[in-house]
Amino acid sequence: MLYNHRDDGDLSTSKFEIRPLLRAASSYQSVLTYDPQFVVGFLQLEEYHFSPEMQDERYDDATYQDAWQMKASRYKEIVRRGNNIQVVAVLGEAAMISLSRMACRDLQLSRLKEAQSRGWDIRVVPIPHPYMFMGYEIFLPAEEDTAPPFVYSEPDGSTYKEHPDEVADKLDMFNRVSRLAKPLEEYLNAK
Repeated sequence: MLYNHRDDGDLSTSKFEIRPLLRAASSYQSVLTYDPQFVVGFLQLEEYHFSPEMQDERYDDATYQDAWQMKASRYKEIVRRGNNIQVVAVLGEAAMISLSRMACRDLQLSRLKEAQSRGWDIRVVPIPHPYMFMGYEIFLPAEEDTAPPFVYSEPDGSTYKEHPDEVADKLDMFNRVSRLAKPLEEYLNAK
């Protein structure tokens, strides 16, 4: 269960902790993720993560290394699950424009195409959406699972939200923007 490690049943006030994300990757049925500016974390290659364009002087090398280990672990776990997980990743066009200027462009595009070949739905939303200014992930359990759905976001530090209304609002926004987004291949072919 996702929340066995905590005393209360609600992550909504929790600050970042890796265990919920790794447990969700290993047990939740669906991962729905959106990022307006960057390639979604667990889909990033090491070359992308450590590229000069992704560096932020506020963080030291150890922080970047820890973040990379988390992303790589999540990707590996999601891949291990094969067809037992639904992945929908929506990237903002700004992420694709930034990627087009990076030395690792071709490698990262190959990773995204590989993810699509696994049956993951990789999409690009070509127009900004007013409700989608920051990235987040929605984790949905299987219907028979008692674990709560939750939203993970990084607006001002990493947060988890489990309140049903908050999850429903984010899911509604995600579905709206996902419908506006184009499948990766369609987006790339139009450019």
